[in-house]
Amino acid sequence: TEGRGVFCSKDGGKTWKRLGRLNGLLSEDVSEIEIDPTNPQVIYAGTLTYCGGPGGVFRSDDSGKSWQEFNEGLRPGNVVSLAISKDGKILYAATIYDPNNLRGGVWRLKLE
Repeated sequence: TEGRGVFCSKDGGKTWKRLGRLNGLLSEDVSEIEIDPTNPQVIYAGTLTYCGGPGGVFRSDDSGKSWQEFNEGLRPGNVVSLAISKDGKILYAATIYDPNNLRGGVWRLKLE
């Protein structure tokens, strides 16, 4: 399978299917995914603005079936990396410079 985006396997990685629009999130915009270590149904996705999406962080509370923007305290922009603390209470997002986000940096988002 070619292309970029989010891929899903239901057979332990033998075959993969590229997902398109993920109920509010364009798969091709996703640059990074993190799963909450304390609740695997909670997933965070860092996104880029290159395919026309808003960029920033999105959150799913239902294992990726639906997504909502999750940018409290974060300037929307190109998120290139995510990390979550072991206790699931802090999400870190790294952004890069772009015209909509005048400076890049590392952002710390409290999840409590």
